[in-house]
Amino acid sequence: MRSHDVQKDVNASYVLAADEREVLEMIAAGGYRLVAGATDLYATQSDQLARTRLIDISRVPGLRGIDAAERGVRIGAATTWSDLRQARLPAALGAIQDAARGIGSLQIQNRATIGGNLCNASPAADGTTALLALDAEVELRSLGHTRTVPLRQFLTARHRIDLRQGEMLHAVWIPFPPGEPRMASAFCKFGLRRELNISIASVAVSVTSADTQGQAFDYRIAAGSVAPTPVRLSTLEHMLSSAYADDSASLIADTDLPEIDPIDDVRASAHFRIDRVRALVGEAIERAQRRLLDA
Repeated sequence: MRSHDVQKDVNASYVLAADEREVLEMIAAGGYRLVAGATDLYATQSDQLARTRLIDISRVPGLRGIDAAERGVRIGAATTWSDLRQARLPAALGAIQDAARGIGSLQIQNRATIGGNLCNASPAADGTTALLALDAEVELRSLGHTRTVPLRQFLTARHRIDLRQGEMLHAVWIPFPPGEPRMASAFCKFGLRRELNISIASVAVSVTSADTQGQAFDYRIAAGSVAPTPVRLSTLEHMLSSAYADDSASLIADTDLPEIDPIDDVRASAHFRIDRVRALVGEAIERAQRRLLDA
């Protein structure tokens, strides 16, 4: 059945959309929820599915794919984690592929999308944490309007995002700094198992060479599972970017981390999570710097 045939039934509980304007018109009218892989929906809201009206955007042209542009790299909202895991990406985007490899099983990676990971707004979202360290922006579209929002502002609270009535997440942009800087990134996480596990703590680091000798670096660091949303560790970023590589271990151990506020729960204590973040920062920096040397 074609999508526009389904659209005629205003009470349809599932629409397989094939046109972006059709999708925007339907969400402008209200009453529908967008899905692509639907992995988060089935995992967390199975009791509500019978009452949920869904628009499946997985086949809408232009919403899936990875493209290089003058302003950076564009990733369509319906791009799957398998797409990202298998893509030939530069070292600067290594954190995205690290995260992609650890999100669920291969079956989940084949269905789950980058847009769904962002819109679910979980504090433990691996993809979101990686994108934060890359200064990612989200492109939001509605009928007749497009706006771009830094990811840090898009995430407003646990499972809450800055998405207005009638808007959809269209793409994710990862901007590159001006010029041709040497960049690399990495993502590391800790869980009770190596795979198929929600992160107890996670860290993504982006490293840019700040001098010709490769002794000083600029850092962007994000952490997940330690605050209501994944957050940037701005204090530690500043301290590390102002120092030389030989001082990084002591700074990671001693610098306060005011941006995080981890909880105590059955999986780990707040104190343990803080310790794991510090260890993961060191691990991610080491991995990113190796990639920088190899690039």
